[in-house]
Amino acid sequence: MVTKEQFMNGVLSYIENEVIPHLPTAGKWGLGALTLLASTKANALYASLAQNTLVKSLGIINNEGLINLNSLSEALKQSAEKYGAVTFQTILGNLTFNAADIDKLRDYIEGKQWT
Repeated sequence: MVTKEQFMNGVLSYIENEVIPHLPTAGKWGLGALTLLASTKANALYASLAQNTLVKSLGIINNEGLINLNSLSEALKQSAEKYGAVTFQTILGNLTFNAADIDKLRDYIEGKQWT
């Protein structure tokens, strides 16, 4: 279980260190700006998710507000292994996410990955 702060800090560090460096300059600017804007809305997004019936029933966020990183990352990893990598085609460039990326993101969230 991790706090929302651990989760957000890990996601932001992952984006900064693992995603942005692989984008063209315009993509770096765009994703950097979007990440900053999203981080200012993180509390509202988290509050909305914490009240979501599906999120509650799946136990992703518990009554104390902690995120079940084990369940979430394992489910995502199993899907990635079963169905393959997913590529998002954006105006910032193509972003591909696979099972190894889920492990790396989890390391960032748990504070194990520092560059």
